Amino acid sequence: MESTNIKITNKIQPIIWFCIGILIWICVYILFRLSITKINYEDINFPPINPKYLFPLISSIALIVTSIIAIVTSVNIKITQPFLILGIGIAVIINHFSHSIFKEKIFLSFLISDLSIIIGAIFIGKLITDFVSQVSWIIPITIVLIITDFWSVYYGLSAKLIQKEEIMKHFVTYYPSPGEKAPLPLLGMSDFIFLTLFLALSHKFKFGIMKNILFMLLILVLVFVLVFYTQSPTPVLPYLGITFVLINIKDIEIKKKEIITTFIFVLIVIAILLGISYLSGLNI
Repeated sequence: MESTNIKITNKIQPIIWFCIGILIWICVYILFRLSITKINYEDINFPPINPKYLFPLISSIALIVTSIIAIVTSVNIKITQPFLILGIGIAVIINHFSHSIFKEKIFLSFLISDLSIIIGAIFIGKLITDFVSQVSWIIPITIVLIITDFWSVYYGLSAKLIQKEEIMKHFVTYYPSPGEKAPLPLLGMSDFIFLTLFLALSHKFKFGIMKNILFMLLILVLVFVLVFYTQSPTPVLPYLGITFVLINIKDIEIKKKEIITTFIFVLIVIAILLGISYLSGLNI
């Protein structure tokens, strides 16, 4: 009887911590959103000099810290693949209707939309983690992610989404913006998916999750500062991927056969991306 209670506790406890992590994110979002609307921003010039102009940057860093807390608390949750797929489906539906149902309430619509993107991304990241059965797969996966994300941000899907705000808000999270304006873009859904993937893999293969959390957070803060001052879209996954591989390189097994396979696969991916770009008339 006692062992049964322990098993139940071990299953429920991670879920409780995950819920707490999500609640912390919601509280931080509300706090910064309500605070930032009280500040009068007239003609923001970049780079900002007045400390109050740094508030959006501080809020974005606070939100990514709380997002990482939610991701880390989800790592220990054991969810079967059917339930992960169900959770992803529910998150997609909530995200799809959030902006139409709460059309007149910008604050609430973006809060629900962002939250559904993060939770959906966490479930997708955990689902992908289940299929990564060997440590040696990490480098090939990371290389493909870096190439794909770089292409997407500058030439592909992300580059197109930036021009279509109505579509973009279903794939990108936002941070509280100055005054009564709509929130500003922060991170894409794919960034959260693979942030979850990297942290889940560090837990799965015992790389040392705390080390990975700290380095991922450091990289994200540096990227946010770069984006904040340049005001231009920057691919995040290359920085996360390279960092993840470098800090865990001693624990990642590399086989000659897989190096050749990776090289061929990368060439195929590049060829596919070039083909997509050509057919869509992007002329890269």
